[in-house]
Amino acid sequence: MPTGHHPLTCQLHQGPDAFSALRAPWQDAVHRAAQPSLFMTPVFIEQSWAHFHQAGDQPWLVSVWDDAQRLVGLLPLALRRERVSRLSALHRRRTLHHIGTWAGDRPGVLHTQTTTAACVWRVALTALLEQHTAWHQLDLREIDEAVLPDLHAVLATHRPCKRLSLHTQADTYAGVQPLTGTWQDYFDSRSRHTRHAHRRSQRLLDKECPDLHVEVIEAPEQMAAAFERYLAIERLGWKHGAHVGLWADPRQVAFHRALLPALAQRGQASLWLLRSGDHDIAGLVRFRQGTIAYERFKAFDPAFAHCSPGNWLCAQALQHSFQTGCSHSDVLGLHTPLASRQATRAWYDEEIRTRRLVVTRHGVLGHVLHRLRRWRGSPEPAQGQTASVHHG
Repeated sequence: MPTGHHPLTCQLHQGPDAFSALRAPWQDAVHRAAQPSLFMTPVFIEQSWAHFHQAGDQPWLVSVWDDAQRLVGLLPLALRRERVSRLSALHRRRTLHHIGTWAGDRPGVLHTQTTTAACVWRVALTALLEQHTAWHQLDLREIDEAVLPDLHAVLATHRPCKRLSLHTQADTYAGVQPLTGTWQDYFDSRSRHTRHAHRRSQRLLDKECPDLHVEVIEAPEQMAAAFERYLAIERLGWKHGAHVGLWADPRQVAFHRALLPALAQRGQASLWLLRSGDHDIAGLVRFRQGTIAYERFKAFDPAFAHCSPGNWLCAQALQHSFQTGCSHSDVLGLHTPLASRQATRAWYDEEIRTRRLVVTRHGVLGHVLHRLRRWRGSPEPAQGQTASVHHG
């Protein structure tokens, strides 16, 4: 499928050697991308696979190449055999999932400056539809709303002959702030309530913690110990009682223990700890890809909740992003709109919404039943959930 005057070709890489076979051209494509997502880099995807894949999963890496045989696009998927119901233990649905959503956020597709995300999606989806007999369902999470019309156009040409049904629904909502001008100009543009709350938090922290200071850990050899300190803060707060957060999932803990030092080697990870003397009262895990700063995880000691130490620390990190050449700050997505997240909405002006697209291939009987349900106006059956974990 062409983009401009340059024809593109597509390849499907399967099996355990798929990652190593693509690693060099993949990393080169990251360097040639205008704004690559951290969650589409080789180190992130390979660590995701290592820590979150299940027995029987198979990599399906869809690569897109230009006429000079340079990698210009990539969609990393995994084929998973899932039990449809407890009564159908012998029948397992083969579903394709995006590996980048297992532990990442809005990974989309990798595309270089010579092509577009929409074009890579069209080429990759066309290739997947040509392999339609190998899967039953394509479950794509956190798709940018802007590329959905292109995906629907591709699906429209294949839908009748391949007996496909489509289901879309709202997925995640992220806060993104362009970092233009100075921190002071930006701070002055916040609402009166937000400015007052920040200054009040500063006064309370100064009063109760006269030795207040922020420790920033960036050295790879110090990242493991710093991460354990962050987890200790998580265990103090509401996330412990609700059994959510990083500490509650051993896979997430192991994943970040491996990922953080690897990213720190590239200058792409830091761990911020707000301290009162020798006591950690708030923590922030931060990532960076190019000029984009990701505020990945936040936790605070509930004993200091009246001082809002977590929000204060996030504001310090945001100020730091203004001073270090970042173009955007991204607080990543949750399943609730930004308008309902007051603390985030106070500092982030733009919302990025994503959609979930589920493509199901039916057998002859399933296709007839699906058409009958549509004719009767019955809702689609509920779709299964993926292993994605989201943290704001």
